[in-house]
Amino acid sequence: MKNKHGQATIFVIVAITVVVLIILFFLLKVYIIPTATISPASEDPNQYLAECVSGHMDEASKLIINNNGYTSKEKYKESMEFEYLEIPYLCHTPHSYTRCIAQEPVIISHLNEEIYGYIESKIRECFDSLKDGMRSEGFELLSEGEMSFQVELMPDKIRVEIEKDLKFSKAEEQKDFRKFVVTSASPLHKMALVVQRIVKEESLWANSGYLKIMKANKWVDINKFTTGSDNEIYTVVDMKTESSWRFAARGAVLPTPK
Repeated sequence: MKNKHGQATIFVIVAITVVVLIILFFLLKVYIIPTATISPASEDPNQYLAECVSGHMDEASKLIINNNGYTSKEKYKESMEFEYLEIPYLCHTPHSYTRCIAQEPVIISHLNEEIYGYIESKIRECFDSLKDGMRSEGFELLSEGEMSFQVELMPDKIRVEIEKDLKFSKAEEQKDFRKFVVTSASPLHKMALVVQRIVKEESLWANSGYLKIMKANKWVDINKFTTGSDNEIYTVVDMKTESSWRFAARGAVLPTPK
């Protein structure tokens, strides 16, 4: 009886071990085996480039949101520490009872420049990757022109238009690239308009009607915290994407605008 009981116990342990190994195999397979997200370069050069560039546009958007309006905290013109975090001043004056000066007078243009600066080298890397992919498929690069591109921040998206002449050939097959437009979803535009309005009001009145702004824009939540040293900390949240943009303003303490 003891032998039978021992054999049954061993059988149960072995069965459990096999089941665990099978589960681990499928779990590890999910994490180890990558999923192809970019089309082969030779099938459609335009699509390959669009998917490559779009990924970097997403990166730029996330960096700007995470760094409160900049791709890097190193680009802050003026900043302060709040809740153990470095917060950029978007409206600042070193003098008490003086109206603050907007650090980025036209925020949309500033964000376009931030995105442009971040993706410029990334786009060139996408073109290099495209050329390598085409060569690996037996294509020869016949001609290559200079690259130029434009960035435009638009409602709910970023738009990038790229121009560059490329011509590949393989036997009697030829593939050309001249121009393409790629877009990437982003909440930056509408968040920037809200931030711009707050900064403008702060520069005029050393205060803002942020409650009225929330009432007119149901998608946004704005929190304002005033410190004891003329600093006002604003947190602008897109409630749909939960993206958060925090910035500071320092100026005179004046009545709220009517």
